[in-house]
Amino acid sequence: MLVKDTDGDYNELSGYVYEGVWERHGEPAILRWTWTVKDSNALLILASLTLFIAIAQTRAWAISRYIILTRSQVRPVRLHDETSPEPLQHLSQSKAIVQVLPFATKGISKIWRTVISALRINTAQPDQVLRSDDPAISPWFGIIALFNVAVFVTLGVAVPWLLSFGAVETPVVKSKATDSCLKSDKISNLFTLMSTTTKSDAIFSQCLDRLDGGCDTPFYLQQPVVVKKRLDYCPFPGNICHNQTRPFQITHANVTAHQVGVNSKSKISFNHRLTCAPADLTPFLLFTRNPPIETWISTRNFDLHNGKALWPNFTMTLNTMNGPNLVSEESSGLRMAHQQGPYDLTVLPRHWAGAEGVMFAPDTLHKSIQRDDGLAYLIIYRAGATGYYGSVDDPFFAAHQKDWSNITDHYYADHEATALACFETSQYCVSDSGLCTPWGRGSTQAYKVIKYPGLGLDSLAEVIALLRLLPDYFSVFSYLTELIEWHGMMPLKQVGVKPSMFSPLDDNNEQWVIEVETWFRKAILNAILTVRHGARFHLNDYSAMFKDPKDWRNSSTSFLCVEEFCFGTETTPISIGSDFGWPCQFSDSFVF
Repeated sequence: MLVKDTDGDYNELSGYVYEGVWERHGEPAILRWTWTVKDSNALLILASLTLFIAIAQTRAWAISRYIILTRSQVRPVRLHDETSPEPLQHLSQSKAIVQVLPFATKGISKIWRTVISALRINTAQPDQVLRSDDPAISPWFGIIALFNVAVFVTLGVAVPWLLSFGAVETPVVKSKATDSCLKSDKISNLFTLMSTTTKSDAIFSQCLDRLDGGCDTPFYLQQPVVVKKRLDYCPFPGNICHNQTRPFQITHANVTAHQVGVNSKSKISFNHRLTCAPADLTPFLLFTRNPPIETWISTRNFDLHNGKALWPNFTMTLNTMNGPNLVSEESSGLRMAHQQGPYDLTVLPRHWAGAEGVMFAPDTLHKSIQRDDGLAYLIIYRAGATGYYGSVDDPFFAAHQKDWSNITDHYYADHEATALACFETSQYCVSDSGLCTPWGRGSTQAYKVIKYPGLGLDSLAEVIALLRLLPDYFSVFSYLTELIEWHGMMPLKQVGVKPSMFSPLDDNNEQWVIEVETWFRKAILNAILTVRHGARFHLNDYSAMFKDPKDWRNSSTSFLCVEEFCFGTETTPISIGSDFGWPCQFSDSFVF
């Protein structure tokens, strides 16, 4: 179980660690089996192994020495004396190496003389014969001694290094005893689970949110397969896409249990896709009929009862009519800069309305962004007093309004609010079968994939316990709404952005594409950190639209308890438990 540190916080590295031999799935056969032991035991094992290598080295020299001695054609002439055995049988490696050095020097000198013999006359005197009482020693003794020492020194370093995955010390594996994990509840771990969202953002911030900075690399067992594409059409039924701007589509493909840190035999993979485009907010604007005129943006379906009313989870109020547009010629962006207006990012519908409302009933969403195959939403940006050096043509950060003096190069937003329209969709595939479900909202397709007749028990359990949760964990919608609504953060890549500051952009034409890709990559890391959270608490979490067939009536109460998770080169076994009659399963899984 987890214990508290002196400061009262839970130490995530404390607790139970699985010890034993386990199989690491997804690795080559030669690297698949792993032995996990405690640090103290590992030191004893490595010390014993080093001692064994040292003893093996001396025995290898004795055998090599005997073979050379018995096969040598030249042997020293000695009187037979039983009390004085053959000295070469006790020749040490160091003496053999010392004896071969003059031979090696002579050989090198001979080669050198041969090379320069064509350039000068050889005046060297005949070598003088050194007389010694020691017996003649074949140079092969020294050569074999050098080779023997080199081989075993290499083994003495390489073998412990390879067995410990190159770690200076024994790898630490986070874990949670299955019985304690299964008894954990969502309320007790909610705060820790929520912290993973900010942790992902903090990791990328170390590289100033540069996607090529490598700050997220140590957290991946395999690099994510990310495919980017620009569309030639507007993916929304209302044709609300900004003119002359091609929508941006980014896909995270072939996500397996192993990639998120779970050691599993599952043959199921998961695909996640996000599509975004700058949107015209005009269809979403509502106004009061009588002065003073009030304006708000609504993502609620106007055709529903009270569809045009203020809904806290579907609407946000504006301070202007968001002109210039069809109803107002006022430069709302310049006015908000002058009045130090709000500087924020808002996602509509908000978190719970999207996760538990629109996800189940997409017809409650505004018809201009309504889709049956994905969760759609608006990301609304209000620049406030933020200014830029030079005009900005990016439709999301559009700034062409000079300040009220009109004599500087400072530019402010065109509108009080601009928006991106986005939708996310998910898909499941069965490896080596060519079968993939259609793209759909949330985990709807998880229900379909469990009907596949060739699905093994391990894969079926994985779908119910883990893969049905991935759409929510990888969701950019969830990532943004948690940062904004729960943590009060402003999740934009712009460095040093805050009201009344002049902000640099990476791209004055398509900064919005950079922002979308950054959110997407942060959501990937956030999902991996969230799944690893199961090393301490079970992941009996929300999974929208996972409709259970009759035979799996209670499968929504299945949960995943991961006894060990992978950090760097380390992997983990898993236990999959359920409340519908299955015993807790253990995937053969394991780190030395």
